[in-house]
Amino acid sequence: MNRSSKVMIGVGAAVALVVGATGGAVGVQLVTSAQIKNGTIQTVDLSPAVVRQLKQAGPRGPAGQAGSDGADGTNGAQGVQGIQGIQGPPGPAASDQLGALAADASSAATTVANIGGTFGKFTATVRATELDSFTLPAGTYQLSADGFFHSTAVVSGLTRLQLALRIDDGTDWGVDVGTCFTDSTSPLADRESSCQTTRVIDLAAPTEILVYAFGYADNQGSADSGKFQAVSHVSAIRVD
Repeated sequence: MNRSSKVMIGVGAAVALVVGATGGAVGVQLVTSAQIKNGTIQTVDLSPAVVRQLKQAGPRGPAGQAGSDGADGTNGAQGVQGIQGIQGPPGPAASDQLGALAADASSAATTVANIGGTFGKFTATVRATELDSFTLPAGTYQLSADGFFHSTAVVSGLTRLQLALRIDDGTDWGVDVGTCFTDSTSPLADRESSCQTTRVIDLAAPTEILVYAFGYADNQGSADSGKFQAVSHVSAIRVD
């Protein structure tokens, strides 16, 4: 121990050591480091009150000042340029696009050779007069057609003219993909009539559409054969 310091026993402003003898006077004196042998004091006892005060946290100090902003980091190295993509194939034709006009076919004026009797069979002879044909790719289409008919001579007035759209699938009558009829025509020459048809068709493969003109007389006769000319107009719009 440092001999120049004074050691106090206990806790307080000063520690008094009471020295006495039996029957004698009691005196109080301060104990200094000179009266203490090195190594004789092992611990210092603290009162419970002092221990509690030492364990109590002191008041929070004021917040420190905010640190200054750090220096900006260096820019990273430039990344490797990506590989240029391969250009895709050309887009589909207009007939493959939804809402596109896939077909727009108009026929020339053609004389309707046969009126009355049977329309005819694809497996034998088709008596109806072919006006036009066109092919559609696979897909779903709204098929719209109109037939315009014109009498070139005086007629019976009993004939109802027909526009017919068919697919030859190898059966007798083929597949009907649009049919319309006029009312009974005027008996006068140089008179006109028309009819319209709209159909949605679904084609699993590229398919030829055949357009025919025909007619039936109310008396089931054929006197008006060759006395009408027909013109067809057909449009197809891709819907799926």
